[in-house]
Amino acid sequence: MCLFSALSALNESYLFHKDRLCVFMEICKKNNQFSELLEDIQIKNNGVFGYSNDLDEAIAKLKWARLYTVSPEIDDTIQICKDIPVSGLIQKRNKYFEKMSIFFNQFGYYGAQLEAKSNQKSIVK
Repeated sequence: MCLFSALSALNESYLFHKDRLCVFMEICKKNNQFSELLEDIQIKNNGVFGYSNDLDEAIAKLKWARLYTVSPEIDDTIQICKDIPVSGLIQKRNKYFEKMSIFFNQFGYYGAQLEAKSNQKSIVK
């Protein structure tokens, strides 16, 4: 999550949806994608939707480290602080940087697809 946050900040994208990220991680895990990045993240399902205590714990730790703001969070939206130490976060995790860049870009594409579908449904109504 540190590297994901650093890439978000580099791309001037300071918000992400935790539930959307969890669903994307679940899809990746089912398709055996990004195994090295996601091996420590367990996704569970309560019969309605997937969730991850591991993801929640990582987010909580980053809030404690003041990389995420405590507020304003709306539903599952997490806000990344604009002054996070990007270079330090990348430097410590450099061996995963390329893979996380690909993951980050695919997550962005996934989110754009969801937004497009949502907009199409709004237009139809």
